[in-house]
Amino acid sequence: MNVDDSNKVKPNISGSSYLWDYMIKQNDKAKCKICSAILSRKNGTTSGLRKHLFQMHKLEAFGVNSKKLDIKPQQFSVDEKQKLDSLIINAIVEDGRSFGDMRQSGILKVFNHLKPGYLPPHRNTIQRRLKRLQSEEKLMLIKELSKIQSLGITCDFWSDKRLYSYLCLTGHYITSNYQFVSKILSFSWLHHRHSSTNISMVIKKELKDLNVSEKTRSITTDGAASMSKIGETLYGDTKQIYCVAHRLHLVVCNGLGLWVRKQKLLYASTTDAITKIDISEDDSDEEDFTDDIQFISQPSSVTNSSSSLESFGNSFDISNELLNTNLDNNVIGNENLMDEEPDNFSDDIIDNWSIDVIEDLDISSGETVQQNIGDLMKKCRSMVKLINKSSILMNYVSKLKQQFNIRRSLQLDCKSRWNSSHQLIVVMLIYKKIVNKIHSEKHDIGLNNKQMNKLSSIELDQFDWKMLELLDFVLKPFAQATKLLSSTQYPTIGISYFAIVQIRDFLEDLNTVDVDDWKILFNFKVLLLNQLEKYFMEKDEQWQLMKNHAYFDPIGYGCLTRRERRTVESNIIESHESCTMEEMIDEQEANETQSKLNRKRKSTSSKTSPMTKFLNSVGKKRVCSSMDIPTASKNTLNEEFTTYRTLAQREYNSIVDGDQDPDVVQFWQSHQIELQQLSKIATSYLSTPAISVTSESAFSTASYLLRKQWSHLTPINLSHSIFLKDKLHTDFNTPY
Repeated sequence: MNVDDSNKVKPNISGSSYLWDYMIKQNDKAKCKICSAILSRKNGTTSGLRKHLFQMHKLEAFGVNSKKLDIKPQQFSVDEKQKLDSLIINAIVEDGRSFGDMRQSGILKVFNHLKPGYLPPHRNTIQRRLKRLQSEEKLMLIKELSKIQSLGITCDFWSDKRLYSYLCLTGHYITSNYQFVSKILSFSWLHHRHSSTNISMVIKKELKDLNVSEKTRSITTDGAASMSKIGETLYGDTKQIYCVAHRLHLVVCNGLGLWVRKQKLLYASTTDAITKIDISEDDSDEEDFTDDIQFISQPSSVTNSSSSLESFGNSFDISNELLNTNLDNNVIGNENLMDEEPDNFSDDIIDNWSIDVIEDLDISSGETVQQNIGDLMKKCRSMVKLINKSSILMNYVSKLKQQFNIRRSLQLDCKSRWNSSHQLIVVMLIYKKIVNKIHSEKHDIGLNNKQMNKLSSIELDQFDWKMLELLDFVLKPFAQATKLLSSTQYPTIGISYFAIVQIRDFLEDLNTVDVDDWKILFNFKVLLLNQLEKYFMEKDEQWQLMKNHAYFDPIGYGCLTRRERRTVESNIIESHESCTMEEMIDEQEANETQSKLNRKRKSTSSKTSPMTKFLNSVGKKRVCSSMDIPTASKNTLNEEFTTYRTLAQREYNSIVDGDQDPDVVQFWQSHQIELQQLSKIATSYLSTPAISVTSESAFSTASYLLRKQWSHLTPINLSHSIFLKDKLHTDFNTPY
């Protein structure tokens, strides 16, 4: 058909509806009226249809919109074009941009000014390049991992808002140059049931693909049921370590009852059964406490985007990652943005950390302290919600913040991060003057009766404020410990053991006579100490594993008793002898095989040598070397233990005295000559991470990528983007 026939309607680029003058809709396909071709329009896209009309039928109105820009023609060499394209793709991965960002009209104008004639790659091209980049970087990763001796991995799960599940594997190792490295080994879409069998199969496949199955010495996971036995299914004697951060999270939440809900006993009319229900305050938080006047709130997506952007921008500043909150006291932002309904705080955190948090307290136990703490936390959360749902209260609070020079913003906590509850306590103490002023002037602010009744029900008395102060005091060591552990720049196993021991000593110090109401603080410490022993000390195998690994970090070594050090050294010698024996057996088997081949080749032509004849004549024969482990090796290892004890104790004293910061990798690099055997063993033990913080960082980045602009990002493309995130650090002048 001639497209210039008079009965055809000329397309108008001002409206997309003119496209259908040339096409007929057929479900997820379209039929061209000109040539009767059947074209796909999956997900409702029309780009393929426009491309068909432009390329096949020369309808210029359906060409690329960028042609409307006055792009100056200019010739580029192939190398220069490839370099620019690579920089564009790297920028998209590093900055978390959508694939079509670089072809937005405003960006194109910038390119046209800087590089006239240059057109960035199309989003489909970027998608194909991502897949190729992922394959290339994986090969480079395999090559890099082939040079290491041992590897520690972490494994964790995350589900996005679309309920797609992802498994993240991160690797940790120390190079021959004594550099501690943490990298994402795999970020894969897991569309199977989260059973331990399926998880184990995926992990083993990923490790096999990377050729590191036999090098994997440990795996760090949370304590979920599906992850509890993963270590037993991996190669050899791979040790499983439970994430210390997750355990501390359970210690705080369950010890203090931060999420305990008050229960009532109701008797049904027909039976004597007792049914537990939540108090009315829990339900009332979901009621409408907005003002009588019309109030137009900001879209929730704005809050999510802002929160995710903060998380992405600091995705490798791990102390903020574990808190997942804005900790910058000096930042003054849009109050409508900062104080927007904070229920969205945990929207992007869908993991196992909230599974074992206790909510229902057994009322028959008579434990009133946890119940009081739970009620107090509910009051604080209700206050934050009420303020954020009322424009009158928000404006009133904003004025008081300026008056009292307060820059922190109110934000709810979430069940999967205990740090957020501590931050809620800290902020409530900062807002004490404001909260008290709200209660004293609630009749003059302009609130409706429902809001005033709610305020009256959640008013904090003097005892409540005292409890908040003591909670802040007792939780500060946990908060500082979390920040101390939250790093990807150094091994954390030794410093984790140090932190736990110091927290235990703090909780066992019950003679806090300089603190008012010390009896309340005594109860708090006892509750936390019981949970600390439950999740750490009572887990004999896990606790001993931590000691074995912490021994090689001077900061951990200094916390071990003399008996514990001797026990660890015996375990190390036994393990070292076992490894040495295996190596000798492998070497002997290889030598015997080679000897058999040599004898087979020479059996027909070789003659008995004069030496052999002589030995036979005196009744002696040549024998194979003994399988006994050389005594010199044992002596050398024991001598190195003696040297290490002196050096480690000296390093520990310098650290706790404040003379230097802990740097275990630098310590072993400095003493690798006098501790030749121990240094090799140490790199294996220290590669074990104590926390799965790198996985949390990857999940934070993934939640940012799935913001509104990328809501249709496929799981495969998301996996490729996260995998490449920590690997594309190309300098501008690096040749491609």
